[in-house]
Amino acid sequence: TAIQNADTDGNADTIQDSTWQPRNGSPGSSPEHTSGQSAFAGAASTILAEFFGNDNIQFTAEGDNSISGGRTYSSFSDAAREAG
Repeated sequence: TAIQNADTDGNADTIQDSTWQPRNGSPGSSPEHTSGQSAFAGAASTILAEFFGNDNIQFTAEGDNSISGGRTYSSFSDAAREAG
């Protein structure tokens, strides 16, 4: 990946991390899901914020095949922003 091979991009400011691993799965393993994930995350964050009457609710989410454990977010919109 770009992070693991950063020393080959010709940019002296790029820092290589040969031990970097993706949080979940492998890079590029399901590119067809990217738009759906963004749309669902945006919709869910809006619905949850309206339901609870507050967007700033901290929570932790962990997928079924999470390699590095759960991810903690300070708000629903933070999680949606990370999803794209």
